[in-house]
Amino acid sequence: MDAPELTWLSVVAASLYLAVAGACTFAANTASRYRQPPLYVRSWMLIALFFAVLVSLRLFLIEDLLEFRLRELAHEQGFYNERRVGQISIMIGLFALASLAAIVMVRKALRLSRGRRDQALFAAKVACSTMVLLICLRLVSLHVIDALLYGPLKLNWLIDIGTSLAVLGCALVYIRLVRASPKAT
Repeated sequence: MDAPELTWLSVVAASLYLAVAGACTFAANTASRYRQPPLYVRSWMLIALFFAVLVSLRLFLIEDLLEFRLRELAHEQGFYNERRVGQISIMIGLFALASLAAIVMVRKALRLSRGRRDQALFAAKVACSTMVLLICLRLVSLHVIDALLYGPLKLNWLIDIGTSLAVLGCALVYIRLVRASPKAT
């Protein structure tokens, strides 16, 4: 197996992540400047930090290197051919955890949502959660999941780009809403 190399697609993805991180930082700055509740400032900064980490993961090939090293380790330890049992267990755990997280997030959003700003922030958080799940799916690298992610539909790209653009859009909507009516919640 060859070690992963940086591709132009990775650079493009990192650029998109950087744009999203910038927009989220701007949203946090807008929230602070217009004296919005601290929750908004913290949340947008955390989302910006998340995308800054994604830039590093992409440019330094950390995700690819980890996947490469895990496969290499499985070969060295002699359990590469039996890895599916562990992968399936991890997948079941991931889906259970993702389902639980989704339920908690929706319940919390329904309870706390007071307006479009909350909805924009909630949608951004859901998109970030989706991105985390996608990264986990790529790392587990179960053949059936890989066939879906990297197959003809390129779901990996669609989800990756889609969630990034969703967060970018949410940040821009939030900025517009705050600037239009700073006192509203």
